[in-house]
Amino acid sequence: MKKLFSILAAALMAMSMSAVTYDFSTSIPEGWTVNPEKQPNAFDDTADERGAQFTDNATITLSGVKDVSEVTIVLSANTAKNKVNVKVGNTDFGTVTPANKTKNAATAFKGDKSSGDLVITITRTEKSIYIKSVAIDGQGDDNQGGDNQGDDNQGDDNQGDDQQVNATVTINAADQTPVAAGANGAASEVKFTVQGITVEFGGSVNAADDNNPATLRIFGGQTMTISAGSNISKVVMTGKANKSDFALSASKGNVTTGASYAQVTEKAELSDPLIVVSGINAKSVILTPSKQFRVYTMVVYVGEGGGDDQQGGNATVITYQYAEAYNYYDYLSDDGEDITIYLYNDPEADAYAQLELLAAPGTGEGATALKAGTYTISDTYAAGTAVVGGFDDSFAPVGCWVFGDGEEDYWDLDEGNVEVSLSGSTYTIKVTASSSSDGSQFVINYTGELPIAEGEFTDEAVENISVDTEVAAKLIHEGQLYIIRDGKMYNAVGARIK
Repeated sequence: MKKLFSILAAALMAMSMSAVTYDFSTSIPEGWTVNPEKQPNAFDDTADERGAQFTDNATITLSGVKDVSEVTIVLSANTAKNKVNVKVGNTDFGTVTPANKTKNAATAFKGDKSSGDLVITITRTEKSIYIKSVAIDGQGDDNQGGDNQGDDNQGDDNQGDDQQVNATVTINAADQTPVAAGANGAASEVKFTVQGITVEFGGSVNAADDNNPATLRIFGGQTMTISAGSNISKVVMTGKANKSDFALSASKGNVTTGASYAQVTEKAELSDPLIVVSGINAKSVILTPSKQFRVYTMVVYVGEGGGDDQQGGNATVITYQYAEAYNYYDYLSDDGEDITIYLYNDPEADAYAQLELLAAPGTGEGATALKAGTYTISDTYAAGTAVVGGFDDSFAPVGCWVFGDGEEDYWDLDEGNVEVSLSGSTYTIKVTASSSSDGSQFVINYTGELPIAEGEFTDEAVENISVDTEVAAKLIHEGQLYIIRDGKMYNAVGARIK
């Protein structure tokens, strides 16, 4: 099951006082060089304003940066087959493969404080990749000119845990340097860091061959330690286990094993999660496999679970990076306009939150249409409230819900508040709510833009439907509700129909 809605532009992550942003919207900024010179191919002047368009491999260089600890690039992509790598001096800040149809997503690359040439390498396989801006955090006096950019702003206070909150880091085995097993097949000590995530394990790093893609090969009886500067909330791995009775334990959190959350098979598909460790809420986690297993990709979620001081008792704390909102007007009530908000971190994952607010009549659409205030979750369907989680007449989920990765991970929220504040065009949403279904409590956070678009309805037959891919639509057909996005149709629980 895929997330039903495409990525919107994400606000840049909070930067320290020494962050400097270079704008690539209409030209290559002064001081930067691009090789080959024929790139970028163009600059996107459409409504999307995605910036410099690269249609071939390229390197983008800024010489002589100093004390850089983080580089944030606003990226767009038309396919999930292109890669972006960042290096500062001799330090590799990691490689990212932007998701298909990524639009102006702020992507953070992190590493130990380094100096030298900042080199952004684009490896293009097909279609285009875009760069709208590059923000450099931690630069020293040489490039910034002035005492305000020096070491005083680079100390631990400004470079601590907060700099790594709410990040999703993807680690691909194919991007790591191969490490052979030791003598007589003994485990080698493997250690590398990608965007501030350090991975250590006993085993080997294998390049792709005729039988397997590139893998991180963790030997049975060895351990894998994953650590970060901030709390890790979840780790998701794809790969395969050598034996069907494979098992894994974790020092923190809850472990789910198996392709698509079923029993582990000999050859799990590349897209199937082999290991999911959730609820970690610590800066490191140690994984111990019972037998050898191979990891193709690893996604580490940082900051979304928070530490003990963020848990608010027994509440699960979730911070989302992206949001989409649609106005369905009088769909649920004649007293207020139905504003449905979807919050998520990964458009390809199943985990997201649905919030359905009844805003005042006349709210309409636009970047700042939703009024600030506290929306109490209730079943009154009155303007100024949030709708209690439930089902409509076609058994489609309406109201406020939290959906997790597992097929049975969903909670209807029936008590609590949705607090909405607005500063300029930036919204802050905080949900403090609970589900009486099992007593679960949640604290949900989002900060960023929240443009409201029109959500459309149609009563046409499913087989005859024609969809405007720029607008989300709810289709009611023979009493059942379907959701349409990007030319694809899903049922009410997210399974793709056509």
